[in-house]
Amino acid sequence: METGKEFILASFASSELLGKGKWFGAEDRLWVDVAEKTNVAVTVAQNTVWIYDLNQSGPARKLFAAPEDYSLHALPGITMDGTRVVVVAHQLGRSVAWLIDVASGENHSFFESDWAADHFHFCPHDENWIGFSHEGACDLIPDRMWGWHRTLAPQGKAIFDQRSEDPQRLLCVGHERWCYHDTSALAVAYGVSPSGPRGLYEIFPDGRLSRLVSPGDRDWHCNVSRDGRWAVVDTTGPHDLPGKGWEGVHGESDVLLVDMQTGVRTFLAHSRSGKGQAHPHPVFSPDGRWIYFNNTNLAGDAVWIEKVGNPFS
Repeated sequence: METGKEFILASFASSELLGKGKWFGAEDRLWVDVAEKTNVAVTVAQNTVWIYDLNQSGPARKLFAAPEDYSLHALPGITMDGTRVVVVAHQLGRSVAWLIDVASGENHSFFESDWAADHFHFCPHDENWIGFSHEGACDLIPDRMWGWHRTLAPQGKAIFDQRSEDPQRLLCVGHERWCYHDTSALAVAYGVSPSGPRGLYEIFPDGRLSRLVSPGDRDWHCNVSRDGRWAVVDTTGPHDLPGKGWEGVHGESDVLLVDMQTGVRTFLAHSRSGKGQAHPHPVFSPDGRWIYFNNTNLAGDAVWIEKVGNPFS
């Protein structure tokens, strides 16, 4: 029910958010994932996973505390029905991921690595797949995109090697977004990629070859509509600026709609990028009619959300 009212679920001092250590690129803020079918939210603070029922204004519940000497990653994931949560913790360069049952609090570790694994979340098309990232500089990490499946990939596996799938194509890939319409993910081959084609790709964990959805030398973040008909990207600089990547950029970014079938792009809006995570980072509304994105001022120290209509919805 939409009432227009707001209430505080919980509050934490910034010093309490990240526990005993910082993950790669961490900032002092809360990150929330929401189970869209049950309206249950999950976040990490005080090195603990907290669960909230947004249907009522009751207190938060502690769901899982990090083992001693581990630091929880700030980005948890939750299934659409709100029954399972995934989270990862780090210790001295190691990563250990846990699956947690929301009703009982029972948990077990299911993946370990001696490198920085993060951004664990459930594939919305098939929640038996959990996607995650091999974190680090995109020009040094060729196996950025990983997936885990209890039977098909019980040890986890890299689902895209940007150097070996095509020896003539050397890509720097990131900002992946798993899809709703298929067991696949979209990802951006950044402008810093040594060769191309750069742009928006669709990548599959089941052995199907990746495909270039739409070329672009300045793509940055991406998202996809629920029906898989449309994608949206933002750019490093104006989309029609000559060059690639961050060449000649002064904090400007455009938001573009992409036809997933033809790759044709349609300009939607201008935006800016600011400090920290003040990126446009566009997303679709569930019905695909609207695209929401962040904007910021010239100083880059204030952020607000704007929306623009999908002209083809």
